[in-house]
Amino acid sequence: MTGTPGSMTNCVYGNSDYLLLSLILAKKMGVNSFEAALSSLVLNPLGQTRTRGSRSDPDNQVDGEARHHMTVHSVRDPNDPSDKRWELFHFDCGSSVRHTDERLVAKHYGCWDYEFLDGCGGLSAGIVDMARLCALFAARQNNPVLDTDTLTDMLTAARVATDTLTGPDAHGHHGFDWVANAGSNRWTYSKGGWLPGQGTVLTGDTGGYFYCIAQNGNTHTGYKLEWLDPLKAIVENRDWGSTDHFPAYGMAALPQTGSMSAQQFKLSRKLEQRGATRTLEASMARSFRP
Repeated sequence: MTGTPGSMTNCVYGNSDYLLLSLILAKKMGVNSFEAALSSLVLNPLGQTRTRGSRSDPDNQVDGEARHHMTVHSVRDPNDPSDKRWELFHFDCGSSVRHTDERLVAKHYGCWDYEFLDGCGGLSAGIVDMARLCALFAARQNNPVLDTDTLTDMLTAARVATDTLTGPDAHGHHGFDWVANAGSNRWTYSKGGWLPGQGTVLTGDTGGYFYCIAQNGNTHTGYKLEWLDPLKAIVENRDWGSTDHFPAYGMAALPQTGSMSAQQFKLSRKLEQRGATRTLEASMARSFRP
């Protein structure tokens, strides 16, 4: 035990909690995997064909799946007990947990079991699918997955948790890293994901723009990746019109989301990439380090 159960000042992100939730979901749906349950509840209704269970062995990946690369060298400071970063090395290798002969494999392809992770990092998704999922949170009418009351309840609960819960690893509330109010029936939200060789960040506003980025590799120690502000400057100075672009990717048009103009959109909380990455590294390291 790290503190009193139910304490609002001892919040710790739990990858194992998401794993347990995914197993419960599969059980309640009467299917044999989280991927199958997710397909029925979310992926098929949204037309997401680029999301699937991750594969530890690259030989078993689906055609067209992105390959990840260890492109950095990052070592924890041995004199700093608070340094919880996951150590990363070029060409780092180890014994495979997916082959009976325990052959030598790239550290991020076979040294831990993606197939076992399920709801705590065991999915692989194309960037268009990730954008589709973000758009879902802005669709307040005829939403194919979540009704308006459910969306409101979830986002409100996540915002309250963000404002009131503290602790050594206080993020991940109700599926988001953080949520903040951005006006009447509007929320600003963000969610990041991190494993050696890859990283993702989703951040945006249910009444305005949202942004999705997928990193093929990890940032170097001390390097600050500032992608959001330059991207916003490009996106928000363009007139996108009213065309729904999802049909161009084989997806049905989403219901009217009530999106707002660039001038009306203000991101209420800036995502600081370096801090988010460090937090995620520490969370994953806490779960998987022997």
